[in-house]
Amino acid sequence: MQYCLNSLDQKYAKSVLLKLYDEGSCLKTNLQSIVKNLYSLDRLLDSLKDDGLVNVEKKPFGKNIQEISLTEKGKRVAKQLKNVEEPQTDVIPYSQSFEIMKFLEKNGTSTVGEIITAYANSWETLEALRKEGFILSEINNSVYPPVNTISLTEKGKQVVRNLRRIDRYLVSIPEGLLRDIEEIIAKDKSYSSAEEFINSAVRSAIERWRRNHAVG
Repeated sequence: MQYCLNSLDQKYAKSVLLKLYDEGSCLKTNLQSIVKNLYSLDRLLDSLKDDGLVNVEKKPFGKNIQEISLTEKGKRVAKQLKNVEEPQTDVIPYSQSFEIMKFLEKNGTSTVGEIITAYANSWETLEALRKEGFILSEINNSVYPPVNTISLTEKGKQVVRNLRRIDRYLVSIPEGLLRDIEEIIAKDKSYSSAEEFINSAVRSAIERWRRNHAVG
């Protein structure tokens, strides 16, 4: 099941989740080191709570003292965020990158929540696309609370156009073979794309056929 995590689009949501992930739990007042304005913090926590990411527990030892902790769902989301901060060595799926970029091309500027809803577990992919200069991440302060938006850069738009050109190659390739191609591209840096690998393989096959069928 997928969830529309609109709270993650808010400006300080990720920082709050990561702090809770690192510390286990903390008092609401301690989160003001991240969100200075108490009203903004309350709105953010309400939103995170509504999305099932945090628990807000009133403590009996003081008036308006609240302890904030992550739910199990919140821990899973925060772990993904942590993996983005500390990139893993796993290869990011080529197909997911392409699908996200096509999504942005079709829908224009989108929020992080909209993308995560459409493509689960895509934090690492988004961060990789950002580092490669294919997408732009910005804070939209024209709405309240501010939201994190994602859009394609000109470089990203060009990549999508180029990738669409090779769709005709990929649609007829069995899924298992496509995974093999992705693995080769990830390991062999002499190939920059699936299209380049396929063209190289086809050229090699043609040359081999010509040698084998050369007229003496």
